[in-house]
Order: sequence, then C-alpha cells, then structure tokens
Amino acid sequence: MGLRIRVTLVVVAIVWFTVVAAGLVGASRQASTMREATEQRALEVLRAVSVSTGVALANRQMETLDTMVGRLSDEPGTSLEIAWVAVLDTEGRVVAHTDPTLHGTVMDGPFAWDALVAEGPIRAESETGDGEPVLEVAIPLESGLRWGTAMARISFAEVQGQVRQEVLRVFLLSCLVALFCGLVLARVLDRLVLEPLEHITRVAQEIADGRKDSRVGHVAGHDEMAQLGHSLNEMADRIVRQTQHLETRVARRTTELQGANRALASVNRQLADAVQQLGELARTDELTGLANRRAFLEHLEFELRRSARTRSPVSLLMIDVDHFKAYNDAHGHPAGDRLLARLARVFQGRLRTIDRVARYGGEEFTVILLDTGADQAMRVAEKLARAVRDTPFPGALSSQPGGRVTISLGVASCARGRGTAAELLERADTALYEAKATGRDRVCVRVDEAA
Repeated sequence: MGLRIRVTLVVVAIVWFTVVAAGLVGASRQASTMREATEQRALEVLRAVSVSTGVALANRQMETLDTMVGRLSDEPGTSLEIAWVAVLDTEGRVVAHTDPTLHGTVMDGPFAWDALVAEGPIRAESETGDGEPVLEVAIPLESGLRWGTAMARISFAEVQGQVRQEVLRVFLLSCLVALFCGLVLARVLDRLVLEPLEHITRVAQEIADGRKDSRVGHVAGHDEMAQLGHSLNEMADRIVRQTQHLETRVARRTTELQGANRALASVNRQLADAVQQLGELARTDELTGLANRRAFLEHLEFELRRSARTRSPVSLLMIDVDHFKAYNDAHGHPAGDRLLARLARVFQGRLRTIDRVARYGGEEFTVILLDTGADQAMRVAEKLARAVRDTPFPGALSSQPGGRVTISLGVASCARGRGTAAELLERADTALYEAKATGRDRVCVRVDEAA
C-alpha cells in the first residue's frame, strides 16, 4: 500500500507540474498579448487625433487643444486607463495638458527627448515612483509641417490585475485538471502495473518461503508484467523439477551411503575383532597359550597398584625348568616345546582362577598370587613343584636326572603394597638363582625386609 501511495503522489505531482507549467506559459503569452493590444490601442487613439490636434497646434488654437486633450482623457470608449495626455511644441514645451498646472513647462526625460525627434509613433514601458507599471506613447503632430508631439501615459494597473486574475484562474484550473488526470493515471498505473507487480512479488516471496505450488495467476495482455509473471511461473516450475531431481538423487545417495555405512560398520567390527585378536596375540604366548612377558609385566604393575590401595599382599613365583637343555638335546626342540606346553597346563590346573600365570621366556614361568603372603606363597610353590615332579613326561627317564622333570622356584612377597615391580622381580629372581644354586628341585623365598 505504501508503494501505491508514493506512486500516486509522484504521478499527481508530475501531471500537476506539467499542467501548471503549460497553464502559466499560456497565461504569460496572454498577458503579453494584452499588453501589446493596450499599446496598439493607445497608439491608435493618439493617431486618430493627431491630425486635428496638429491643425489646432499649427493655428495656435490653444483652447481647442485643451478641449481635445480633456475630451481624450475623459472619453469612456477608449477602454484605456489614461493617466495624462500632453501636447508639446517642437521645443518640448507643454502647450496642452490634462493637468493645467503643467502648461508652459518643458517635458524632461529620455522618452520626451526621443519623442521630440522621432519621425513616427514610439512607445516605452516604465514605472512610476510608486512602482506602478505604465506605458508611455508618443506620436508626431504634422500638418504639412511638424508642429509638435502628442504624448500620453497609460496605466498598466488594470492590465496587470487582469493578468493576475488570469494567472490565478489558470493555476486553479490547472490544479483541478492535474489532480483529476493524476488520479486517473495513478489508477491506470495501479491497475496495469502495481497490482500485477504486487501479486508477482507476493508469489515470489511465497516461493522463497518454500511454497512450491504458489504460482502467478492470469496476467492479462502480453506486456512486460505478463512476461514477468510467465517467467516467474517457469522459474518456479524449474525449481520444483530441480528440487524433485535433487531429492531423488539425495534419496538414492542416502540409500547408497546407508549401504556403505553398513558395510563400513561390518568392516569396522571385523577390524575391531582383528585388532582385539592382534592385541590378544601380542599379549599371549603362542606355544603355551599363557600370557607372555609383556602381559605379565602389565598385570604385575596393575596388581601392585591395587595392592597399594587395598593394603593387601601380593606374591610372585619365578619358575625355571631344571636341566631343560639336556631334555632338548636328547629329544629335540619339538619335544621340548610339548614339555613346556604340558607344564603350562599343570600350573593352570593347580592355581586359582584369580592367579595369573605367564611364560616369562624360554623355560621360565611366572605366577602372580593375589592376596597371598609369603608363607602361603611358599606352600603354593611347593605344591607346584610336587605336581611337576609327580607328572610323567615322555623321555624323562632317559634324559633327566632321577628320571623325572623337576622345577626350581623363587618366591618373593610384597606386603601391604610396599615395593615396586622391579624390586619384586629382583627378589624373586634372586630366590630362583638360590634354588638352582643349592641343588634344584626346590623352593627358595626372599621376604621383603621392610615389611
């Protein structure tokens, strides 16, 4: 609605300016015509009396001149506002005047001087001291010879008033015409341009807001508005087609991505399983199926930290197979590997599920005994040594001293979370070395002196 008001005001203003300007130009021309007519009328009046006035002046009939001058200024039929009429002799002296007090005076001024020497009628416009516009006309008085000059001053006040009235009339009429034409043009413009444009703008906004079914209705004609409406509808149709095409592509791509995601999830699960298996393999001894040295050290660190929190004891067994090299030399490495695997099963069968047994390296094994002090760990070690001693192994009779496979064990204990993993390992290893040095097939213990 704001646009319509602005357009209406602009159209009315343009039409008003145009009509008023044209009217004022016409009024100016009419005023100029009225002035020219007044000048022509004044000259005709003076010319009409110039002959008789010239005869009277030549005969020095002053009373006749006064009568003729007075009659000329008082004549109602002249339709002129004559301010004064004067008759001058050849030297510019007033011999007759509508103002008797000026008889005998000399007319002074540029126009009077020009009139005395002019060979024909002359005229000039000027202003009085009060600023009133006047017309001065002069015509030579001749009757064979030049006897003088007739002059008159005509007031333009009435003409100026008529001009002002005409200008006012033209202005008011122009305003009415401009208002009427402006309203008509504004309505036509609103009907042909603004209403279709407003409708097209609303439809464009609806399309921008996501209403894909919004379209411009029928726009009459084949002008720019109709073409704009058709173009907007075609654009909306293309948007719908492109959107549908994109939605189809997005749906297809989404389906493909979902399939790819499912395949990727399956691959990720397989990869996770493989990583888990690799992790387990990295922490498991391939020969015995026990934890390897790396896993053992991690377990030991963890259990020592837990022991420090719970103030519970932890014990460590270091185990070494006696005369294992002799068994390998006599029966070969595969037989030695089978021996180690069977020993692992013996250990697992004699320990608790919470205890952690590992292959430390070569023919060495370790056992972490949770919540177990030195005395109890000593008994567990002796039980393991006895179990191995009582287990028959192929080829032991021919290769091992005494005909049996035996083990040596070193025991170290950490009470109430005291000590580090390195310290516990060192004590267990020292105890193992002592067991082997004192004859093998025995258990030695190293107690934490700080405990």
